[in-house]
Amino acid sequence: MDVLRVTIADDSEFMRLALKRILETQECLEIVGMASDGEEAVNQVRELKPDVAILDIKMPKISGIEAAHQIVADNPGTGILILSAYEETQYFSELLKSGATGKGYLLKTSLAEVDALIRVIEAVAQGDTVLDPVIAQRMAEAASDQSEPDQEAQRTGLNFPPPFPHRHVAGPLNKPTP
Repeated sequence: MDVLRVTIADDSEFMRLALKRILETQECLEIVGMASDGEEAVNQVRELKPDVAILDIKMPKISGIEAAHQIVADNPGTGILILSAYEETQYFSELLKSGATGKGYLLKTSLAEVDALIRVIEAVAQGDTVLDPVIAQRMAEAASDQSEPDQEAQRTGLNFPPPFPHRHVAGPLNKPTP
């Protein structure tokens, strides 16, 4: 596989540097950009044209979700990986409004193994859709209980579609490394 070019955007300098230090140890990845807010991320992706943009949800100027929409509109071949502390399913639903191809949503609490993160980055770059198992479970539970709304749907006011149909949901997290 060719070297994947990656841009990292997070308002936490610690997270940006930690991700960079982890990812730059991988021969299959090249970190080409670092951004501290959503607007800077969009501009860097326009200029640098990475294969994958790793975005935080909550960033100054524009959110990670809005940055993702702008990135996809300008650079449809760039995969989007959202790394977030937020377990609410509405963020993933919002991310999908610009299409499901090449999108991933992982919780920062799921980043225990570097190999799993690398597999997700590779999957998103190849156009797969990857969803953190915790979020997938919440969405499935919300969708399976059609008779009465679940607590999250009541709290957020969102109606969820049937369980997510993509075969790649959470799959790359469980694949062994070749």
